[in-house]
Amino acid sequence: MNYLLIIGTILTVCFAGCSTMSPYKVSSPVNEAIKECGIGYTAETLSMFNAAYNYADKKTNIDFSVGMRESLDTQVIAFVKTSKANPDKILEFIKNTQDCVIKQAEAYRPKKSSQLIKECVSDVQSRMKGSGNTNYGHELRDWGRMRNHLNDNDNTMYVGSRVTTPITGGYSIVFKCYIKNGKYDDYDLVYSSLTGDKFKYPKK
Repeated sequence: MNYLLIIGTILTVCFAGCSTMSPYKVSSPVNEAIKECGIGYTAETLSMFNAAYNYADKKTNIDFSVGMRESLDTQVIAFVKTSKANPDKILEFIKNTQDCVIKQAEAYRPKKSSQLIKECVSDVQSRMKGSGNTNYGHELRDWGRMRNHLNDNDNTMYVGSRVTTPITGGYSIVFKCYIKNGKYDDYDLVYSSLTGDKFKYPKK
């Protein structure tokens, strides 16, 4: 009985130890970026990159890549002042890898719903407006997400908008934006007051 208990304990420790040794155990934009860049890392550098990512992700008034660089610069200065060991290797690593990691982290960064809706609206606008000889002059105005729509969710976002035209003066539309794997995929027109389509607007 004691023998089995010892074996079980050893296996538990082994599995726990092996899992922590995996360099890419937890999937995150930073870990995916490091994988994409094909580099290793230490606990200190991973912590710096993660902190920089979180800082930039919360900043809405500056570009994401600028925010990550700003945070890394601040952390490097603090690290130099507080580190008892020689920080040269870590500083050199950050300097040589930050361009790739920042670029890839931004690419893997999940887009916010507002960004996805803007991409969808831009697509709707470009298709409705047309170009060249088929420029209809339709412009989307005062658009917004219909969060209280019964079928609105993170994968299918409903958007209402006013459309101005040079001939009719304007009309209202509702379209739904399809999100696939965190990216804008396509849209469908749900309602248009111009064609008199009936549309029930269920409330949650």
